[in-house]
Amino acid sequence: MANKLIFFIICAAIVLTTLLYGAVHQPILAIFYIGAAGILLLWVFDSFKSGELRFSKSLLQIPLVAIIIFGLFQVVPLGSLGEISGVENIPRTISHEPFATKSTVLHIIALLIFFAA
Repeated sequence: MANKLIFFIICAAIVLTTLLYGAVHQPILAIFYIGAAGILLLWVFDSFKSGELRFSKSLLQIPLVAIIIFGLFQVVPLGSLGEISGVENIPRTISHEPFATKSTVLHIIALLIFFAA
């Protein structure tokens, strides 16, 4: 039952995110994340029910995991910048825009959930 519901959520996400302007607006992204969280919960429920963790063994997930690790490495604070225009303790990261990097990592984690389920 949970597998059928996961499959339905994945199919619905593909259709809805494409129809609703390619999943670039915040409400659509929220629906996408809720779908990913729902898949994760159903996946855990199915694992407890069946007694085994089933996931896709596709090699397409390896680049996603590598991108996630690389993105998280980019936002690790390596000290802080001096005071600039009255703002103190600005973290020094490899990423030029840490918030955008964190958002992208969050998107890729949601995609990894869809791929793995």
